[in-house]
Amino acid sequence: DVIRFDDGEMLWTSSTGLTTQPTTLYFVMKGMSNDGNTQRPFIFYDSGNNQNQQMFLSSGGNWGFGAGGTSYQWGTSATYEGWGVWKVIFDGSSSEVAHNDVVLNVGDYGSGIATGNFHLGGHASWGSNYCNGCEFAEFIGFNSHLTETEDDNVYEYLYEKWFDDGGLSVTTTTKELSNPLIEDTHADVSDEWHHY
Repeated sequence: DVIRFDDGEMLWTSSTGLTTQPTTLYFVMKGMSNDGNTQRPFIFYDSGNNQNQQMFLSSGGNWGFGAGGTSYQWGTSATYEGWGVWKVIFDGSSSEVAHNDVVLNVGDYGSGIATGNFHLGGHASWGSNYCNGCEFAEFIGFNSHLTETEDDNVYEYLYEKWFDDGGLSVTTTTKELSNPLIEDTHADVSDEWHHY
């Protein structure tokens, strides 16, 4: 099963164990269209220490990633509204993002770390920065760079699990939250938080 987030919905957890850079994240996500608002599919956020790591689609349609007080955007005509495997490496000036094992961008995404709360589907503290229709199947995080073999193994695992016949084999779960700003656990979602 996967989970879909519409405007005003998110899940969060207070601890992930990802506390240093480099941080390597893999996730299977169906993107969303630009609705004219900044949308944040995920963010690690520690307001007390001004630390964060995040992905966003700006109101102008640019995809970006940021860590700490730095954010990096690149303009793109690609919409990424379909399913894909994303990889983000937060490592200061050597940060990079890849989609379906193709590197899209390398840049300085900042030095922030993934402490604090992990929000999936949106972020309320900076206004209405929710996804409008993004979907997640799995999210995996590492506190390190991976070797080429380890990287290949993660991709192989995700592709075999979710795209084994060339298409994504999932059932979408729409979650109705009575108050989406209150912490909601992921106990009823078949995939748990992975941290290695």
